[in-house]
Amino acid sequence: YLWGVYGAPGEQTERGTDVGAFAMSGIGGEIDVLENAVQNYIGADGGDRFATAIAFGDIDADGITDLVVSAPGRDAEAGAEAGAVYLLPGTVLAANTAVSDIYEISEATLVIEGDGEGRELGRALTFTEDGGLLVSAWSSSCTDGDPGVVYSLNLDGSGTRTAEAVDVVAVGEPGAELGAALL
Repeated sequence: YLWGVYGAPGEQTERGTDVGAFAMSGIGGEIDVLENAVQNYIGADGGDRFATAIAFGDIDADGITDLVVSAPGRDAEAGAEAGAVYLLPGTVLAANTAVSDIYEISEATLVIEGDGEGRELGRALTFTEDGGLLVSAWSSSCTDGDPGVVYSLNLDGSGTRTAEAVDVVAVGEPGAELGAALL
């Protein structure tokens, strides 16, 4: 039986428009993210665009696949639409597959937020061979305008922290939208 993880950043809930959600379900057939998925997670607030990008891998080398999910529209302490990236460890995901239900993103063990208003951290993301995470944003505190930037983030630890300018590994030219896709 094949499984898929489906992002739906425009999903609407009682929390508002563009809350976003992702579902884990079988491949094939119609999928209603909030109705017939085996397991799903919904964003916190309207406008978050949760599940715009999803990456998976065994981050902590425990033999269980972990997920990283973005919400580039998420408001953070640094400002509106700073964006955020959430780590959902495989142990949490595995425990939740026993019961088909809607789960809260508050189960994430690590949240990394953008460093300013309008950064939209989490436009795209992918894992590196050494277990790091590449994450794109419109800009960073180290840039002028919106050239597109790519951060290299370490996923060690727990709690909430801010992506720092020292984590930026690539900066585009104005208008280039660098990092719109990552691999």
